[in-house]
Amino acid sequence: MKRITRRQFLAVMGAAAAVSALSACGSSSTAASTAASSAASGAAATSSSALNIMLETPVQSLDPQVATDGTSFEVIADYTDGLMQMDADGAAIPACAESYYDADKVQLPGLNYQVIQDSQQALMSYQTGALDITLVNGEQVDQVKDDPAFDSRGAGYLWYISPNMGGVPELANQNLRLAMTFALDRESICSDVLKDGSEAAFTAVPPQFATGPDGSDFSADQTKFADSCAYDPDKAASYFETAKQELGADSFAFDMVVDSDDAPQKVAQVVKEQLETTLPGLTINLVVEPKKQRVEDMQNGTFELGLTRWGPDYADPMTYLSMWTSGNSNNYGLWSNADYDAIIEECSTGDLCTDPEGRWAAMYDAEKIVMDEAVIYPLYTQCNAQMINPNVTGIEFHPVALNRVYKNAVKAG
Repeated sequence: MKRITRRQFLAVMGAAAAVSALSACGSSSTAASTAASSAASGAAATSSSALNIMLETPVQSLDPQVATDGTSFEVIADYTDGLMQMDADGAAIPACAESYYDADKVQLPGLNYQVIQDSQQALMSYQTGALDITLVNGEQVDQVKDDPAFDSRGAGYLWYISPNMGGVPELANQNLRLAMTFALDRESICSDVLKDGSEAAFTAVPPQFATGPDGSDFSADQTKFADSCAYDPDKAASYFETAKQELGADSFAFDMVVDSDDAPQKVAQVVKEQLETTLPGLTINLVVEPKKQRVEDMQNGTFELGLTRWGPDYADPMTYLSMWTSGNSNNYGLWSNADYDAIIEECSTGDLCTDPEGRWAAMYDAEKIVMDEAVIYPLYTQCNAQMINPNVTGIEFHPVALNRVYKNAVKAG
């Protein structure tokens, strides 16, 4: 098997990253095609072998250790492989690894394993499908609009509003936070604004991605937190009046940071309208920022309200619940609860790790704390509307980890 040095590996990584960056940022189809030709390293990049892909938001980083958003990870996966990857059905299969031992079936104590891989072959794995990948912007996507096939796929992303509980003391008031979440008409946002199959969400862990020991969906019941998350204008008005009395104020104004992309801005406008209409005296000022800046502001705690999303890294409720532990970099609201932290620790490294039923019940208890204290205001689970040229097959869609995978994509003609 071919071996390469660390320096050679980093050189290949750098070249692949540079090519991907050029393709993603190209301002014309000519620039994108040039970048794709350079990436081929001698292999012809013809129009018949180029797959044009539209990204909904700019790539934030091509460094796997830095990237935190789904779009960046999708592009990173275009030129790298891990030891394992998912197949079309979501099952784990070897990628860079040739094989693996199932720890549940093979017990070999005291034995160390070393994985040797051909990194260059892994990085250029797309060539095995005789398909070059070109990332294009919205202006270039019309190249692949001939007789498109439309498809709607669940992306697994949960969109929600995060209040900054550390930076804005008023938001820590329970009544004011509950007033806001009861004022949100999530069904209307999905049916009147998004119109892409996205569904209203009323839980911190979205449905249809995590299955428990008994085979049930962790969040199948979207009414289980109706006492703390629902659309109820009367309850919203009641909590708001109580908040006014407790805080000694008749009006409140908050800034909400939102991505500069089209869909988040449309959702944010409706959220603003709903909150201000149902809660007279509340003003929401929208602060539109590039996604990278918005994420930085929320990570640094320099915001009041933020519209954001999270996509599951793996099919377990913990991919969401672990975010709200004290000190977690994705705990944008700076919320902290010792009881919550203790539950998450017990489910992650404690005795509940070997008690599937007990762990499942404990995670539900943890989610209830998040919802009762209105740590986030769930809005909807995202569903992507895909426009695919009928000549293209083999694109895989997953509700967890990478939403779209092109490793087995084939373009005819």
